[in-house]
Amino acid sequence: MNPTLSAIKNIQFGFGDMDEPIPEFSYALWKHRAKKTQVHGTRIALAESFGQDVGNADGVFTRTPGLLLTLVNADCFPLLFAKHDGSAIAALHVGWRGALGGIILKFKELLINEREDPADWQVAIGPGACACCYEVTDQIISDFSRAWNLSAEKISPTHRKLDLPVIIQHQLAVSGFQLTGNGSECTICSGKSENRTPAFHSFRRSGSQMPQVSAIVIHSNSSNKTQNLEKISRSREQAMMDIYPRLYDFSKDRIGVSIPNINYHIKPNPIVSIVTDRIFYHRHPDLKNRRITNISQDSKYLSEWVNIFMEQGGNVILSKQ
Repeated sequence: MNPTLSAIKNIQFGFGDMDEPIPEFSYALWKHRAKKTQVHGTRIALAESFGQDVGNADGVFTRTPGLLLTLVNADCFPLLFAKHDGSAIAALHVGWRGALGGIILKFKELLINEREDPADWQVAIGPGACACCYEVTDQIISDFSRAWNLSAEKISPTHRKLDLPVIIQHQLAVSGFQLTGNGSECTICSGKSENRTPAFHSFRRSGSQMPQVSAIVIHSNSSNKTQNLEKISRSREQAMMDIYPRLYDFSKDRIGVSIPNINYHIKPNPIVSIVTDRIFYHRHPDLKNRRITNISQDSKYLSEWVNIFMEQGGNVILSKQ
């Protein structure tokens, strides 16, 4: 967490990771989010109403309390902004294309048009592909060298590795924004070791298009930062289903599971499975230490799990043995 951004009483924000791909606080606000399609561009949209669809955009700005701003990213950087007094927020999706095209400077221009001073804004940078791992073409490095007043060594500290965090921090500084803390976690290698699973989803590392989500919102009352667990549970599955199904095609395989007299043929869908696990274990906290493979040995629990899976949109074919 960015300590300065966190100190703004009516602002709540978070960055997703491998364990919790969508920040938990955002589930209860999900239906109020501003909708958009990220296209690796530089357009920044103004959102004013709940559920507003702003079209193709890689940035969103709002002054509306309760209107959740979200970003999806697998290696590009999420930037979350808030004004010091908590009266306005913004979210920018910044990959190499957006950085090269100057999306941060375009956001500065938007603020000036809105009679805002960038110096009154704080920014938190989420995880993304860092110079340790982010290999790009020589042409991309050359394009950055020509476009921005940075030495080649800063843009690319090692051969064909792009230091996008340094470029982003430079653009923030020249645009007049306040940045607290310059460290960025790498989505490609953070947490990755012989005995640990990766900390973040990464397209570059695994080829998977599963992203994590970053989110920020203005609360009309600072006490609204504490969300009711049941409300979160009811909203979690809708958020998951909105973000992930469009990224996958699971039509090729089915998983066969047998219990007495019934065969369940479950079409693989890991996101629905994650949602199902969360709901199932919320109902049965005493089973949290048991894996689904063990639970599947008990027909009662398996039947309940499959019913939840179907309720959340999972595809199951039932047949008599």
